[in-house]
Amino acid sequence: MEEAGSHSHIVLVTLALALVLLSPCAAAYPLLVCGSTGEFTANSTYQANLGILAAALPNNASSSPDLFATGAVGAVPDQVSALALCRGDANATACSGCLAAAFHDAQNTCAYAKDAAIYYDPCTLYYSNTPFLSSVDNVRSRTQMNGQNVTSDPSRFNRRVAALVDATADYAAYNSTRRFG
Repeated sequence: MEEAGSHSHIVLVTLALALVLLSPCAAAYPLLVCGSTGEFTANSTYQANLGILAAALPNNASSSPDLFATGAVGAVPDQVSALALCRGDANATACSGCLAAAFHDAQNTCAYAKDAAIYYDPCTLYYSNTPFLSSVDNVRSRTQMNGQNVTSDPSRFNRRVAALVDATADYAAYNSTRRFG
């Protein structure tokens, strides 16, 4: 009997180690979209405004109950608008860290691009020189599809999705703390 307990302990340690080691790999490959609305120059007012948002927005989003924040700094043509969002199951530390990394990675990968979007699993960041926060235009949409099979048991999957949608609708309709906040 001791051998079975020892075996399950080894499996548990192996799984925990795999999760720890593979988590950074998942974050290393974000979906990153560099925009085409123009470029800024080094040490420009636009770069300074982007730096102000990069310093403030991760903290603003992580301290928000919704893990969401928007901001705009500067005046046209050097205005930077940004949107930051973390997954609802993220804690404040993970949210802030993910968004700080997203700002850093977007600026390094899309060097001097005036707009960029980066989608990590735990967070999303978008910044631009266009004032998208006050616009109802949603032309800039992006659909990302996963071509892999969801499950080997589609009927079970469909039942669970239906139950999740029902529970979400009930929560949205009856949770008064979120409804009017």
